[in-house]
Amino acid sequence: MVAAPEAVGEGPSRARPLEPMANWFSDRDYPVDAIRREAEGNVRFRVVIDQRGNVESCTVLDSSNDPSLDAATCSIMSIRGRFEPARDRRGRPVKDTVVSRVRWVLPVEMQPTLPF
Repeated sequence: MVAAPEAVGEGPSRARPLEPMANWFSDRDYPVDAIRREAEGNVRFRVVIDQRGNVESCTVLDSSNDPSLDAATCSIMSIRGRFEPARDRRGRPVKDTVVSRVRWVLPVEMQPTLPF
């Protein structure tokens, strides 16, 4: 689950995700090596959002203590992250940063489905 970025008051607007950031992550994204190690954890990260609303860079601020989970977080954010760009007081798009976190929890094994 990913926490939403903080809202701001009047004045310039901050970058906002085009959809809930949690939608960008799924059980299929869980790194196989992390599953084998039964690794779980929280990753706090910062993304720089360019003037078009794309992720320009991603930095892990607080590690999950598992390199695979940390790397997967920034990879997913860089590939799937789409934002409404921040705007200055004149309404022009500008760069911004968003800080959030993702909690990696081992996926529940899928139960086999029975044919009807």
